[in-house]
Amino acid sequence: VIDLTASNIEDLLEKIDGRVIEKSGKTFLINAKIAGTEKIEMSFISRFLHIIVNPNIAYILFIIGIFGIIYEFSQPGLGISGAIGVLFLILGFYAFSILPINYAGLALIILAIILFILDIVLGLGGMLSIAGVASLLIGSFLLVDTDAPYLKIATSLIISASVIVSGFLIIVIRAVYKESFT
Repeated sequence: VIDLTASNIEDLLEKIDGRVIEKSGKTFLINAKIAGTEKIEMSFISRFLHIIVNPNIAYILFIIGIFGIIYEFSQPGLGISGAIGVLFLILGFYAFSILPINYAGLALIILAIILFILDIVLGLGGMLSIAGVASLLIGSFLLVDTDAPYLKIATSLIISASVIVSGFLIIVIRAVYKESFT
C-alpha cells in the first residue's frame, strides 16, 4: 500500500512532515523539517561489486574465466592464464550468488567447462567441445531465473559468447592436435 509518492528526497520530507504514526501502541509525530539528508558515496569496492552484479557483466567475467582455464590446459606454463581464469570465474560466481540463478543452467555451464578441458587434455579433436558449446548455450539461456527483463542476460551476448568460445576452441584444439602429431 502506498500512502504517497514523491519525486525526490526533499519532496518526500515535505510531504511526511507533520504526519502522525502509531507503532507498538505509541503515537509519534514526524518532524521532517529538522531531518537532514546526507549523501553517502559508495566505496570503490562497493561500486566495483555493484557493477559486476549486472547479469551481462557477470556473464562476461565468467566467459573470460572459461577462456583463461581453457588456455591454461592447452598451453601449460607458469599458470598465469589459469590464475586469471580462476579469478574471473570467482568474480562471476560472486555476481551469480547475488542474482536469481537457475542451478540447472549453472550446472550445464560447468559441464561445458569440464567437456572443454577433457577434449583438450584427451586430444579428442573437438568431439566433446561440440557438446560443451551446446551445454554452454543452453545453460546460458537458463542461467538467470527471473521474468524481470533487466536481470536477463542479453540474447545477443549469449550467442556472441558461444560463437567466440567455439572459434577459440577450434584454434586451441588445432594447436593441441598439431602438437600431438609433431
